Amino acid sequence: MILEHELTLEQRLRSQRNINAFNAINGFSYMCVGETIMILLALKLGFSDVVTAVLGGMIFFGFLLLPLGKVVSARIGGARGQAVFWVVRNVAALVVASAAPWHRLGLASLALACLVGGSFLFYGFRAAGVVMSQPLLGDISTEDERPRFIAINGALFYAACFVSLVAISVVLKFTESLLAIALIIVAGSALGITSSTFLRRVDETSAIRDSARRPVAREMVAGIRDRSLRRLLLGSFVNNLSLVMLLPVTVLFVKKGYGVSDTGALLFSLLQFGASAGMSVAVVRVSSRIGPRQTLIGAYGAMLATAALWAIAPETSGVAIPFAALLFALSGSIRVTAENSVTHYFLQTVPAERRVPASMLMNMATGVGAGALGMLLSGWLLHRLGQGIESPTPGPEMIPLYRHYFAIAFALLLPGLALLLRMEPLPMEKRRLKRSWWQGF
Repeated sequence: MILEHELTLEQRLRSQRNINAFNAINGFSYMCVGETIMILLALKLGFSDVVTAVLGGMIFFGFLLLPLGKVVSARIGGARGQAVFWVVRNVAALVVASAAPWHRLGLASLALACLVGGSFLFYGFRAAGVVMSQPLLGDISTEDERPRFIAINGALFYAACFVSLVAISVVLKFTESLLAIALIIVAGSALGITSSTFLRRVDETSAIRDSARRPVAREMVAGIRDRSLRRLLLGSFVNNLSLVMLLPVTVLFVKKGYGVSDTGALLFSLLQFGASAGMSVAVVRVSSRIGPRQTLIGAYGAMLATAALWAIAPETSGVAIPFAALLFALSGSIRVTAENSVTHYFLQTVPAERRVPASMLMNMATGVGAGALGMLLSGWLLHRLGQGIESPTPGPEMIPLYRHYFAIAFALLLPGLALLLRMEPLPMEKRRLKRSWWQGF
């Protein structure tokens, strides 16, 4: 419901509970329809590493449809607008699932079109739905409530992802058939549609709708001229680029390098999401003490460290699996730390009346830009590195390919640290300039 006045404490808390419920159910849904299952589906269908890299970057490339969210939210508000797009997003997941029967019928090209096209629509409608996500979080929480609210949101989402992955792993332990993967996606779609009902119960002020009605071009130009926002854009860009280039390829490494099964790959993802759920709450204390900017810098540095470690990953099976498990856990912790830090920094630095256009600018620049560049770079690198392998079958001979990939990715991403260091310190950081960021840990 859109209200013409500030929310009362009771209305804020009720809205926060509904957002938390939405995120929890959406976590169950996402693991059934998200990039992990899509990558497994692509591998089961026999598509190349290039297709896998494209699917990994589609989560950011889908931000091309983000302007649709502004148009709808200007009419019906942020919460109801997101609910509408959440329904059509999960319908698009059914298009992805349809790749399985088309492939079984021998229509490989149509199956590929459904897989790639459906994933684009899935993430595109997601982008249109979450265009108001950050402004909505700010609208229903005060500055004091915000860090804990953001943390609980993340913790519930990743905890639900963890439980959902356990269930999926149990199913795939009994059968790793194409039909089983397709039915998992169908179940996730149903859960996603169900989660949208909680969004419709959220109270919000008219500020979000009014902000969505403001001229986009003028507000975006003003945003680009704002030095603080401009530097946040660059910092968020390199952070998203690192996620696109590194995380999807880690799944390829353990499957094609170490030869783990589909169930084994899901167990690694399970570990990653479990670490994300735990870290989402733990990082609140760190971010509150040293600030979201320095927390983000530390997270990016840690992500670079994981790339360096993958570049020297061992071949010995007795050591390789525990080594990979540790890196998956670290990646999950780093990812949620970076995501929460960007959201926290954005809400602390951008005034409420400018959050909608600023959110659009940020999501389009860091989403479309990082997604497109990440997909092109990772796809091209995997293609070039794989040219020297005559028959790329899973096994130890694939390990050097992925080692070289992560070494090159580390070198390409390292200069991005300088862009994060240039982000404007928040007032709380300026009061602690004598403290180093690692002292907060």
